[in-house]
Amino acid sequence: MEALRRVTDLTNVCPQTIDLDLAHRFGFAWSTSYSRTAQNGSAITMDTTMGDGLSMISAVHTLTGSATTYSTQIVGNPPFSKGALETAETSFVNESYDNLGIKVQYSPDTIFTTDDPSTCNQVRELINATADITTSNSGTFNVYSTGYKHIKSGRIATTATGAPDSSKAKYRFLLDSKASTLFLTMLNEPYLKVPMDGNNGETFLSENWNYMTSADYGICVVSADWVRGSKGDAS
Repeated sequence: MEALRRVTDLTNVCPQTIDLDLAHRFGFAWSTSYSRTAQNGSAITMDTTMGDGLSMISAVHTLTGSATTYSTQIVGNPPFSKGALETAETSFVNESYDNLGIKVQYSPDTIFTTDDPSTCNQVRELINATADITTSNSGTFNVYSTGYKHIKSGRIATTATGAPDSSKAKYRFLLDSKASTLFLTMLNEPYLKVPMDGNNGETFLSENWNYMTSADYGICVVSADWVRGSKGDAS
């Protein structure tokens, strides 16, 4: 049974690696690259730049047809709160352009966080409150009750190898998911190759059987105009 469990566990390796690489687009959103070790032991450098050569979260993103720049950094890296959310919303209002520097409209609809309990509870409290959470007036309409969905990922706050990284626990993002330019291209869906008696999966001298799992995929974020980010550490 232990041997069977080890073999069947291989089917999870590629999907989990893909999930981790996708989460790292946000976990390393302030970096232009990061390095990790592949399952075969080789070193891989992951390029996380946007089309303008900058990290996803940057205060000086450029446009192709204008000298105007825009910021995807939530000013002050505040932890989550109603006021901090409004700061991110204001950034979408004041710093959203097409490539000619003309103002365009984005409609953020998603709050994306780590699985930090304090942050998640604050987001749920804001979204589900029956009144404005900064007042005691029970009849006040909560404008966020239908405005946002909350998505959390347990792998944003991790190192390049997937180990927990407490320094990223408060990372959070405000997204316009409809305008997202994050693409995952599957060139070869995850698969498991199983050896058979007499085929190349069998080591002749030892009679050991070799199993292999693999996948080919690419991840790219074209531009960052649909996202705003905060480290949540007030730095």
